[in-house]
Amino acid sequence: MKWKFSLFNFFVFLQKQVLIKNYLSGSVIKISKRSFTNLTEIIERNHEMPNWARNLASSNMILVKEDIDEISVFRNMLQDSFNESGKKLMIYFLPTLLCQFNCYYCFEKQKYAFTKTMTKETENLFIKWLIKYLNLNPEISEVRIIFFGGEPLVRKDVIMRVLDETKRITSSLGITISTELITNGELIDEKIMEVFKKYSLKRLQITLDGYKKYHNKIRFSTKGGSFDNIISNILYVVKNDLISKIDLRINLSEDNYISVKKLIQYINKIGLSPRISLTIGIVEDYGNSCGGCNKQDIEKITAGRYLRLILLAQELGFEVQSEFSAGPICFAKIKHSVVIKPNGAMQKCFCSVANESYDFSTLNNEESNINLFDFRYSLDINRIGKCISERCPFIPICNGGCTWRSVFKNPENGHLSRTCNKDAMEIINAGLIRANIY
Repeated sequence: MKWKFSLFNFFVFLQKQVLIKNYLSGSVIKISKRSFTNLTEIIERNHEMPNWARNLASSNMILVKEDIDEISVFRNMLQDSFNESGKKLMIYFLPTLLCQFNCYYCFEKQKYAFTKTMTKETENLFIKWLIKYLNLNPEISEVRIIFFGGEPLVRKDVIMRVLDETKRITSSLGITISTELITNGELIDEKIMEVFKKYSLKRLQITLDGYKKYHNKIRFSTKGGSFDNIISNILYVVKNDLISKIDLRINLSEDNYISVKKLIQYINKIGLSPRISLTIGIVEDYGNSCGGCNKQDIEKITAGRYLRLILLAQELGFEVQSEFSAGPICFAKIKHSVVIKPNGAMQKCFCSVANESYDFSTLNNEESNINLFDFRYSLDINRIGKCISERCPFIPICNGGCTWRSVFKNPENGHLSRTCNKDAMEIINAGLIRANIY
């Protein structure tokens, strides 16, 4: 039997050892440099596998049989994940695009005409659509509504009415309902959090932009600086045990690295780190300066800063991601997924809500709104042709990168082209592997 190294192996070379992670199986192993050199020579010479290396095969997939088409294996796993997602209806529901903040990087602040807040007429159209969609798709066993904006809590009235009606519908069909809330955190109060708890709150994401001075400069509201209010609301949620962990997103830009570092240390100092799942979001350019360019979105210096912050958070006890990925199946590629805008327009990706050219239907268009499909977000394997030719190990956790970014850069054929951040993925993932394995 002949063997080969997996296409999806990522190697981290240390002074005396080699760390290998396979991004299809998720397994990580550590061997000496001498053993690795010996194994490489044997594989290259006659494709044999020495007895001592047998633990690298099977489910670890560091070594695979030579006749295995790994891309087909990946495609089958991807299709299985896609099919499994078909049991859940995922709805990004935007009751409003209004927000009390005026963040400079907001991807919704583009010059397109849209209705900024939802009317009761649109609410009723949504309920009518939901009833029809669930009846036409009996395989759906759960409806998850993710409230997004703008700042969704600007329209708490819409949220409460929509949840009440959705619960009534799902209960009559024997379907469960769950919720998520993505908020800037300033308008959280006891009443709205009790509502979300009633409707099975699975995730609460709150965003900060750095420590107090920097955050208040970016996220200055009608009430003034928002940092203290948001921290107070986070403490309230934790104290009242309204959710097991808060998803805290911290935006990293070109000029706030030191401020983000101070924020992570501060959150730990006030005892919140065990209750925080921390994500660092890299602020990227959603303007038109790049056009159809092919440059990588995340620069190496930013990747290095990102890694240092993640390792700091990990050291302080925060829950952080074990790998930096783009995700092979995002929300937009799930079969039963849709973004509902305040004017009733329907899209597949929340990143494009300010641009009406990404609307694929509307709630009042009964002929087309039942098929939640936009070809630009299809699972097209042609996107990763170049990735395959380059033998990129990150294909299983990237699959060509963010489709929205590809489409944004190239509206005509973006869905067929990749968005590559391989340099950043190498820097960050090598650092995470070293920290967690070595």
